[in-house]
Amino acid sequence: MGTNYYFNYGSEDEVHIGKRSAAGWYCWDCGVSLMNHVYDKWEDRDRYGEQAVHFGKDNNWLSSCPICDGVVQKESIGESSSGRELGFNTSKPKRKTGVKSCSSFGWAISPLKFQEMFKDNKNILKDEYGNPYNKEDFIELLKECPINNYDSVGTEFS
Repeated sequence: MGTNYYFNYGSEDEVHIGKRSAAGWYCWDCGVSLMNHVYDKWEDRDRYGEQAVHFGKDNNWLSSCPICDGVVQKESIGESSSGRELGFNTSKPKRKTGVKSCSSFGWAISPLKFQEMFKDNKNILKDEYGNPYNKEDFIELLKECPINNYDSVGTEFS
C-alpha cells in the first residue's frame, strides 16, 4: 500500500513523480532502519536496512536501534506511517524522533526534474486520489520519508 504523486494528474501530459510507502520501524535519531533482512542467497547478503524494507516474506524487524539501542515506540493508526497511507493519520506531516514508523519515497523522476517542473505554474501536483499539494506541502510530506529510493527514476511503476 502506498500513495502515488503526479504532476497534471489525469491529463494527457501526466507525469508520475513517485510513490510514498510505509517502510516500517526507523530510528529517527540515528537515521537507521530497523530492518534485519534474512537472506536466502549469498548474492542478497548486502540487502539490509533501507535496501530491504519492501522485500516481504523473509524480513524481520529488530526490536531496538542497532546503534543507540532505542526501543520501538508504539504508535496508534492515527499517528503511524501506515495510518497515513490508509487515510487514518490526518495530522500535519512532520519529522519524528525516537524509534517510530516511517515512510519511503520512490522517485519516478529525478529531484532536479521535480524542481524544474514545479517552476511551470501550469503543472499541478496531486496524489492519486486527486488531492492537490503546493510545493511547500509536498516538501513537508517528504519529511516523513527519510528513506529515498532513486533506482526507479525514468521507469514506469505504480
